[in-house]
Amino acid sequence: MVWQKEIDELNIRLEMASKMGGEVGVSRQHENGKLTVRERVYALADPGSFKELSALAGSATYENNELVDFLPYPRVIGTSKINGLRVLLDGGDFTVRGGAGERIE
Repeated sequence: MVWQKEIDELNIRLEMASKMGGEVGVSRQHENGKLTVRERVYALADPGSFKELSALAGSATYENNELVDFLPYPRVIGTSKINGLRVLLDGGDFTVRGGAGERIE
């Protein structure tokens, strides 16, 4: 497939983004008695209704044209339903740089 390399990179980015700020950041949230942003979203949203729009946003690092690291955007944005009502959710991910925003190019 002509686009296979690009599709593979997108899948790698999605996998990296799903780890949020990594084990250290997630553990810190839990140690402080807090949920991660995705845990908060899944607790709030109707089961199976959340569709994330921001998963591929973030800063990528390349070496020799190969993706070596990906820092996800510190927000989770998507559509969902709450009690059957369609809503847009936007939550800060404090496991990534303490939830501080950044410029995305």
